[in-house]
Amino acid sequence: MAQAPQGVLASGQFRRRGNFTVTRAILLAACLGLATGLPASSADDEDFLVATGGDLATLCATGPDNPNHAAAIHMCQGYIVGAHQLHEAAVAPTETGGFYCVPEPLPTRNEVTAGFTDWVSAEPARADLPAIEALMRFAAATYPCE
Repeated sequence: MAQAPQGVLASGQFRRRGNFTVTRAILLAACLGLATGLPASSADDEDFLVATGGDLATLCATGPDNPNHAAAIHMCQGYIVGAHQLHEAAVAPTETGGFYCVPEPLPTRNEVTAGFTDWVSAEPARADLPAIEALMRFAAATYPCE
């Protein structure tokens, strides 16, 4: 059996670091494209540059009828996991404790997916933010540290 990457339990759940416990399901949730405010099947080659929050949300909301579905979902998942790992390694261990804290009980994948894509589509300016900034602002607004 393959060994889980460092910092990840075999169950897919990230190890606890201070107040931060995040499951892979939460990190990947924005990738299912369920119940979103963005049109399904809208991912195109430009979205794969992931330059903006709108690009990331579009990739995450790509429906199965889009020929780019598998690639879009994998790109979305990889982006979100990478952003979370950077947050855990570089930001969360600092005195400020990080930008966000995922609550217990953990939200469902559908809740996170709908939340991120709805958050981006709720205000047109959010779609123009750099993708990493949009993702961190969403996480901070949705999962504030108390």
